Amino acid sequence: MNHLLILSVLAALPLVEGQEITRLTACTTMTNDLSLECQYKKAPSAISYEWSFLKGKELPLVIASTIQASKVDQSYKNRARVTMTDDMVLLNVTGFTETDNGKYICRLRLNAEPSNDYNKTIPVIKETIPKCGASGLLLNIPLMLSLLLLLPVLQNLGNLPCGNEN
Repeated sequence: MNHLLILSVLAALPLVEGQEITRLTACTTMTNDLSLECQYKKAPSAISYEWSFLKGKELPLVIASTIQASKVDQSYKNRARVTMTDDMVLLNVTGFTETDNGKYICRLRLNAEPSNDYNKTIPVIKETIPKCGASGLLLNIPLMLSLLLLLPVLQNLGNLPCGNEN
């Protein structure tokens, strides 16, 4: 009997683990859109999502959802676009301004069961959010800064005699 219980728990672990949100990031695009990436561990079955926006002490506004599609706020219907992959739900909000500053919530649901929900929140402030893409990433990575500082040293190494020259 104990073996059956242990096997049942072990069999259910991948279902619970599959919805874990591993990373939630935000950045702005060159066209002034807000891009939010909600990355999760691959799930063995379908994932439903909901993106919400919370400003101050107001009730959260549903931006995009497959969990409660009828609750999507009208002000975001034409501004929000969602793209899904095997391990990520990407939200793009067009026309990002200071009025969009607040907390964004990524909510994932596995197997259409509310008990299988997982949430993660990210604060977004227009003035402090990084730019998307390679240029934004390069400016925010200390390693790249180190390499840029080492570039003159590496160039001078090329001027040193190494081995036999004819």
